[in-house]
Order: sequence, then C-alpha cells, then structure tokens
Amino acid sequence: MSRGPFVSQNVHRVHLTAQSNGRCERSIRTLKDLLELRDWENDEEFVRALAGAVGEHNHTPHQGIGYLTPAAHHTQGVICQA
Repeated sequence: MSRGPFVSQNVHRVHLTAQSNGRCERSIRTLKDLLELRDWENDEEFVRALAGAVGEHNHTPHQGIGYLTPAAHHTQGVICQA
C-alpha cells in the first residue's frame, strides 16, 4: 500500500482529545500570525518562510508544556499529552 509522497515513514499515531485539538489549533494560529500580511513572490518564497516560522515556533518555550520548547518536548518522547 502506497503512503504517498508527503507521508513520513516514521509516523507517530496520536490519540486526539479536545485538549490536543486545542493545542493544534493554537499552533496553527501562531504560524498564521507569523506569516500574515505578506505578499509572496512565489511558492518557494512562501515555503521558505513557512519553514522558518515552524522552526521559530518549535524552538520557543510554551507555557502549556511546562515552558519547554516543542522540540525539547518531542525529544523527551512526549508527542502529545491526553
């Protein structure tokens, strides 16, 4: 069965709850805030900016995970708390 070109072979399954859904929504809102009000010359420029915004988001401490960065939280083996 083909997984398609955009699915990693290292897929983590996460049990989603209302709380984890809220965290996902907040992360998306943060990325939107970092990227809004910009005119993109082309798709490549947007992809570079998105990668930078995701990097910034993943290395900024977050109150909801004990002031860890999402990157540090992930390396501790915690993908998502229920």
